[in-house]
Amino acid sequence: MAPLEPSEQLENLLAGYVLGDLTPEEAVQVKQLLDHNPDLLIELRRLESTLAVIPLSLPVSSPSQQLETRILQAAEAEASPATRSPAKTRSWMRLSWKWGGAIAAVMIAGLGIETYRLHQKLAATELENHHLHQQLATAQATLDRIRQTELATTRKELSRYQQAVNLLRQPKNRFLTLIGTNPKLHSSGSLIMVPTKSSALLVLRDVAPLPKGKVYRLWALVDGRKVTCGDFEPNDRGEVFLELPLDQWGGTTEVVVTIEPDRALSMPVGEMVITGS
Repeated sequence: MAPLEPSEQLENLLAGYVLGDLTPEEAVQVKQLLDHNPDLLIELRRLESTLAVIPLSLPVSSPSQQLETRILQAAEAEASPATRSPAKTRSWMRLSWKWGGAIAAVMIAGLGIETYRLHQKLAATELENHHLHQQLATAQATLDRIRQTELATTRKELSRYQQAVNLLRQPKNRFLTLIGTNPKLHSSGSLIMVPTKSSALLVLRDVAPLPKGKVYRLWALVDGRKVTCGDFEPNDRGEVFLELPLDQWGGTTEVVVTIEPDRALSMPVGEMVITGS
């Protein structure tokens, strides 16, 4: 091997000193140089700092198969004690250190990618949990509204039934039995007239729904003519529970229910579906 230039020799000695692979004689030589040259100590510190960050700055790549084979062959040749010189030993150790740094850099990069993937998964999970909490809050609000609506409806129906009970307790009440004219529907019910309260209570069940624009109308027979008592529609269960004002038809003993257009008429024009007496 050709002799090294003084600057190159000095650089190799300093690098070997940082890596700790100098012979005892070379280490003593470097210490003497440092003692007599303060600027050289600054260069040594710079070299230590540079070598410390090299593994983190190496690119994340792998050697080609051909290069890897050549490196392994060179490493096996250098590993032989008979052929390894101090200079070759330092070169081999520096090469090992460099490839070790590259491997470490690859491992660090891999860990960084895995950490990023886990952070992404965590963020997606947190976003999904947020959406689920929003859906749960919406469902809870909807449930609360339904409960409030049902509670209000129940209270209203309870109030109406309480009024009906109070009407049924009144003296001198009269009852008319109502029967449907269509045997397939089995409509039936009662009309309770309460003269002391000037009102009547109409109760029906199994009443068929009507198309839009049509209503059920109750008529009372008074002195040979039909008098309008009121219009109604059944609920979703086919039930009718309605309080009507008992005006000029309080003395009637016969009523009918017809299907009429949803407008005022002085006489029935539609089909008679329920009779009562």
